[in-house]
Amino acid sequence: MVGRKPLVDPLRIINAVLYYKSAVLEENNGVKKIVVASNTVWSDISNRLGGSISKSALYIFVQQGRHGIHEKLGIGIANKRLDSENNVQSVEPIVAFDESSDSSGDNVDNLPSKHFTITLSVDEWKQIEPNEVLYKNKNSFRSYLVLPKGSWTNILAEHTWMHTNLPCCIAFRRAKVTDEGNHFIVIDGRCSICYSYFKGVIFEKPSENSRVLMECTYTGQFDDPHKIIKKRRLTGKAKINVVSAIVNCGKSSETYREFEAVRLMKPGDPEPAIIPSGGALRTLKWRHNSEKLRNKDTITALALMKEEEEYKNVLQDMGCFPFFLHYQSSEQIHVYRDYCRNCPQPKIIIDATGSVISNFKKCGMEKTKSLFLYEILVYDASKKHSFTVSNMISERHTNIAIFNWFARWLNCNVPSPKETVCDQSLALISAIVQCFTQYSSLQEYLNVCADLTLNQLDSNSHWLPRCFVRTDVAHFIKMITR
Repeated sequence: MVGRKPLVDPLRIINAVLYYKSAVLEENNGVKKIVVASNTVWSDISNRLGGSISKSALYIFVQQGRHGIHEKLGIGIANKRLDSENNVQSVEPIVAFDESSDSSGDNVDNLPSKHFTITLSVDEWKQIEPNEVLYKNKNSFRSYLVLPKGSWTNILAEHTWMHTNLPCCIAFRRAKVTDEGNHFIVIDGRCSICYSYFKGVIFEKPSENSRVLMECTYTGQFDDPHKIIKKRRLTGKAKINVVSAIVNCGKSSETYREFEAVRLMKPGDPEPAIIPSGGALRTLKWRHNSEKLRNKDTITALALMKEEEEYKNVLQDMGCFPFFLHYQSSEQIHVYRDYCRNCPQPKIIIDATGSVISNFKKCGMEKTKSLFLYEILVYDASKKHSFTVSNMISERHTNIAIFNWFARWLNCNVPSPKETVCDQSLALISAIVQCFTQYSSLQEYLNVCADLTLNQLDSNSHWLPRCFVRTDVAHFIKMITR
């Protein structure tokens, strides 16, 4: 009686296991053993087989030695005897095998392989030097040597790129540290695109303040085109360096990528996986800035800032419905007063833009309307530099809202300007006239200017405007050339 045909051909299972041979086996005091069932390699093999067999079934298949898998892995009865003469300190080539092959595993060593030596500097070794960690097991403790989390993978990935110049995105799965054994450190990794395997070995524990050599083997179909582009995650010190560059130093994400490309790449090289994408850098910057927020709600965060000593005298006035914010520092007020003492005819420039500030939700409910940033700017001709005097952010763009901002600024005991420059905004011009001149409306101001132009008003008359309002030529040309 013939049994039921297996769902998965055993030969396919054997070939898939042989592909991950270096990760399936671990060596302890010269004895090769199969890794535990919780190891991630069983999930990798299951995924390679399309999920047709579970990781638990794979572990049982290999552990029980079905279909001669032990002999093919090199852990048969004849291979279990320890032979001290064969304990040669060499890097064991990582074998891989194509599951679609009809062979029984005799040609598993025919895949391309790269052998290279990574030299770790004294500073790099200090960053990744193993630390002793205590693990509790019921009522007892056991110490292990482990590599520092978040630091060693980035260093190895960069060194691997410098030796191979391959676009592989290597995920380092395991780093085993054995203080007493044939190998001090054994590191396994796998490319998440082409499934090539990396193995690095440090044979002996290095002496203090010395460079460290790691013998590495990279085996697999790494020469095949990588149709999928993947990047390594930013962790540890690499993440700190990126945040320092794009947040503290003010570099854009693309500028940072250009600097890294110049540092790591040569003409004709593919883009390495260790250079993060522009989207990842922008997301990292956004998350870093979000972590520093006092509150997720913008209105609440501003209210908290207004009570802090640092911003108490900066945030002058604010409102929620509609949203507006007036702000200027004491230093800006002092600089403007000093400018007015040295300039008999102080002039200010007022402008607004809506392309700087994004809309946000007020108190987690409705979104603000278009937010404009208003700015009062002064150009000091004697010192040949300009400076900002005051700012307003507002979603209401009426002459009353702008007038209140000007009045709040004048209330800081600053001299009123003798000349203002602005664009053709009627709301802005009306607010300037009402606040900086003696006229209550723009129409009255225009009538007086017309009388002056037609010589119908004496130049020494008390009706002469206290502030001359001038529209900017650049804005005027832009308006008439549309």
